[in-house]
Amino acid sequence: RNVIIDNINGDNFRQDVPYTITCDPDVRDDAWEMSLTWTGSQTPYDDSAIETDVSGLGIELQQNGQPFKLGTPLKIDPSTPPTLQAVPVKANDAALSDGTFSAYATLQVDYQ
Repeated sequence: RNVIIDNINGDNFRQDVPYTITCDPDVRDDAWEMSLTWTGSQTPYDDSAIETDVSGLGIELQQNGQPFKLGTPLKIDPSTPPTLQAVPVKANDAALSDGTFSAYATLQVDYQ
């Protein structure tokens, strides 16, 4: 999908992040609490965004429309997991130019 550099504002170009949580019913106990955490290389200008391979450009993850801070566990109900969306963000002083970019993160589910 094309991203217009001048229109990156932390809202435009938002995309759903598809994921599923599958629990083995023979192992899962409904009394257990589940949490979702994401990790990656955090940008210096947004604690809910990871760096891309383009300096000054990041990808913010949002859960149910709110920033999802890196490394912060979010309690979830696996039967109704939160909607996750990724949106490009940029540093205030970023001078971006046309080109491709990529970013990598890990989404982890824990239970206790």
